[in-house]
Amino acid sequence: MLRERLLDGPLLQSTWKLVDCKTVLSLAWASSDIWQSVLHLLPLNLGNRVIFPLLTLQERSAVLRALPLLDCAHLFENFSRFELSLHGGFSGDARGKEAGGGQWVLGPGTFAPPYMEHCLVGPSSRKDAPSSVWCLKMANVDPLSDLDPSGLVWRFPQLVRPRFASFSCRPLAARPHRCGGVFALAEGLGSDKGPERPMLFIHFTRDMNRACDTRLVCAKTQGGRSVALGKWNEGEWCTVNVHIDWGVRSARCVLCHDASPGNQRRMDPMVEVPLANGQAGGCRYLLLYNQKCDFEVSWTDIVVV
Repeated sequence: MLRERLLDGPLLQSTWKLVDCKTVLSLAWASSDIWQSVLHLLPLNLGNRVIFPLLTLQERSAVLRALPLLDCAHLFENFSRFELSLHGGFSGDARGKEAGGGQWVLGPGTFAPPYMEHCLVGPSSRKDAPSSVWCLKMANVDPLSDLDPSGLVWRFPQLVRPRFASFSCRPLAARPHRCGGVFALAEGLGSDKGPERPMLFIHFTRDMNRACDTRLVCAKTQGGRSVALGKWNEGEWCTVNVHIDWGVRSARCVLCHDASPGNQRRMDPMVEVPLANGQAGGCRYLLLYNQKCDFEVSWTDIVVV
């Protein structure tokens, strides 16, 4: 009872900015009254508050539970405040410049920069469409980009060894025999041959196999072999979650499909793969790019912890 009175009303508001998100969540669990008060104060801890008044209390509860994860993340990007210049980088992620000290730049290739559009995720009848409002659409329109693929690179301020990575994307492939939607964590930027010493390399392909149009999400392993995580659907959002075990040098990957009207969200079976480079000591870069023209990917809700 004493704890509830101490954290009631004005005192809770005055201490709100003095504690980290993990502590805020612990305090909120003390009682239902504190939980309700915290839900109303929650927008003060969010960088982009435009959509927050539209959320239900249940949705706000989900945001509150996620805050400690975002607080300690190496990167959280939903492109809500993204303004990359072709002549320079963009410091900070969706949490602001002070969050981690990283920076977005064009790369790995710079000869033929990609087409990029900062746009809304868009209306959806799916229950599990991306939780964020904004996304970044990326496509390589210059055929020369096939020789020197270009996209976006996040530079971590120091070498990191993440234990979890997640992203949501919506791929589109104009024709077969195309590959894109590369999500790679690597020690080096590399060149047209790909990132140097990648510990995680996930990509999307569209191929014709025995007159069958096949779309696969794949993870590369040591030696360049690709392991299928599941199939993706043209123009639909999907999410890839990866749990990384540095002890055994492996990654447990799960592909989640957003629910179509009348259906439930579907998760493919977990696939465990060796790290793409067993000797990688960590990663300094996150790379987002397409390996071929005629492939378009929209990205959002990127988390590296």
